[in-house]
Amino acid sequence: MKAIKKVQKTLLGRLAHADLSPEDRRRLMGTLFYSGKQDRMARFWILMFFSVVIATYGLLADSTAVVIGAMLLAPLMTPIMGFAAALVMVWSRRMRQTFSLIILASLFAVGVAWIITRVSPDVLLQPLPDEVLGRTAPNLNDLFIALAAGAAGAFATVREDVSASLPGVAIAVALVPPISTVGIVLGTSQYDLAAGALLLFLTNIAGIILSASLVLLAAGFVPRGRIVQLGRRVWTGLIIAVIAVLLVSMPLYKAMASAVRKAQITAAVDTSIKKWVDDKDLVIRDLQIGSDSVQV
Repeated sequence: MKAIKKVQKTLLGRLAHADLSPEDRRRLMGTLFYSGKQDRMARFWILMFFSVVIATYGLLADSTAVVIGAMLLAPLMTPIMGFAAALVMVWSRRMRQTFSLIILASLFAVGVAWIITRVSPDVLLQPLPDEVLGRTAPNLNDLFIALAAGAAGAFATVREDVSASLPGVAIAVALVPPISTVGIVLGTSQYDLAAGALLLFLTNIAGIILSASLVLLAAGFVPRGRIVQLGRRVWTGLIIAVIAVLLVSMPLYKAMASAVRKAQITAAVDTSIKKWVDDKDLVIRDLQIGSDSVQV
């Protein structure tokens, strides 16, 4: 309990006016949850469809600008923030609802991207664009981005005066492009790449939920009385979120360590070869480093 009270007194909590008014809480609940709001739910699925279509075609066209447009349109950040809010408020039913919505939206995105890929025969005959490949090899940097973006998104959600920053958060932590990439590479039967894109998507979700939960708690979203009453359950939820982040961080660390090691080996080999050919009339046209061999 003392630890939770200390969190409430952090700088971020003071900046966010630690105790939210009942009106602010109701506003946030109306923003983050879709319960009983059929019109908003319909808009969610419409925006989800168009954002996936735009993201998929943008990825296949190797167009960064189009992919950014899809990020701005995607509504997936709302249920993820809603899950974080339900987590710290210990609302089990709303946690199930938002989690189910995230799962369904993710499967929907994979399906739409897969269909677009399969009906685009030229995609199957060409190498995958860099926009696609760039989302199949995540590392720890992606986790740090997700943590920062989740905190920024939660802060902007709590504070109406900085809510204009939310589009920037959507761009910083891309949610729809990675899950669309999963559908694209599944459509080309490259399952190893699909695993990498899925890891990036899960990394973004886990990082956002953890940091957003902490910011919402620090910002006073949870009434003090509820913290006193349900403090242990609040911390249990946060611990589960931390475990999720740790689980995704392990393969991310391995990927980063492998990339660093390969870069070091490449630099060392390149330096050695340049010294070797320095006094010879030779030009290095290609350098390939395998797991147990080097080809020059």
